[in-house]
Amino acid sequence: MSNIILDICEYQEGITFLEKPLLEENKFITRITKKSGAVDLMSTRYKDHKNHIGYYKYVNAMSTYTAQYEVEQIKKCGLLDGTKILWVDLETVFLRENPEICEKVFVVFLDNFVNVGIYCDLDFYRSNVSKWISKYNVPLWVACYGRNNGEVDERKIESVTDIKNVAMWQFTSKYKGYNLDASITIDKMEYVPYNTEKVKEVQRFLNDRYKYNLSVDGVMGKKTFTALCRCAGFIE
Repeated sequence: MSNIILDICEYQEGITFLEKPLLEENKFITRITKKSGAVDLMSTRYKDHKNHIGYYKYVNAMSTYTAQYEVEQIKKCGLLDGTKILWVDLETVFLRENPEICEKVFVVFLDNFVNVGIYCDLDFYRSNVSKWISKYNVPLWVACYGRNNGEVDERKIESVTDIKNVAMWQFTSKYKGYNLDASITIDKMEYVPYNTEKVKEVQRFLNDRYKYNLSVDGVMGKKTFTALCRCAGFIE
């Protein structure tokens, strides 16, 4: 079912994770490389942790040439073997304003790695990514905070779940009172493209176990996602 996913990088090292059970209680993603190309300390420290499930990369490239350079930096790390997803964040000012170049830069990453997804905020998705993403069968990780009080803002559920292929919703940057991003997974906690048969399985489960009386239509809409959040204790 749905789970909390944290994303961390080395500038958050001041948060003493080992003194708090955050990384033992939750799955998490780490930044793979810094702008300089150096490996993020958190990725080397936690790459073999049982709850470490993937990496994210803030892309600085402004062309396919510079995108390939960033790809080669990541390959030198030796951390990606296809078993963990790489989420690429394409939200630089330049790429935001140039959807066609943004798409070409993304394709460079897609052509070089087995398991790739896109991180974007809701506005960037609507103004840029939505114009070209239908060509590619990849998962999306969408940021949409709402109240940003550390909890899921139920008012934003429909905005996020209406997006095809959405796999994670980053709902806060203040999880448990820390300067810490947290996301909730969608579609059975599997980083796979939006799959109507999987959603139907979830709907049947919720109906049988919790008597929600959801329509078994394979659509991860507001009612289904709200039911998942309630079962997981994310909202009342």
